[in-house]
Parts: sequence; structure tokens; C-alpha cells
Amino acid sequence: MIMARATRDYLYDKIERQRERLREEGREEGREEGRESLAVEIEGWNRRRLEAEGRGEQFDEPPPGT
Repeated sequence: MIMARATRDYLYDKIERQRERLREEGREEGREEGRESLAVEIEGWNRRRLEAEGRGEQFDEPPPGT
């Protein structure tokens, strides 16, 4: 019985470590996707800003993420 509990505890710990590693990988993937998305938003904002500037128009759109 003691061996069974020790084995069960060992496996539960191993599974939990694996779950935490996968959660962290998912967080990092989400961060990367967020950075890419923000970069695309900033590029679009900057393009609109430069176009307005080129036309001599006032550009009052706030930058993304503010």
C-alpha cells in the first residue's frame, strides 16, 4: 500500500510539473502573438499618421496600446 501511494504521489507530481510547463509555454505563445498583433496595429497607425501628415491633415488618433 505504501508503494502504491508513493508511486501515485510521484506520478501526480510529474503530471503537475508537465501541466505547469505546458501552461508556461502557452503563456509565452500568447505573449508572442500579442507582440505581433501590437506590431501590426502600430504599423497601421503609423501609416495612417504619415498619410495624414502627407496630406497636411491633423492626426489625433492615439497610438495603439495607450
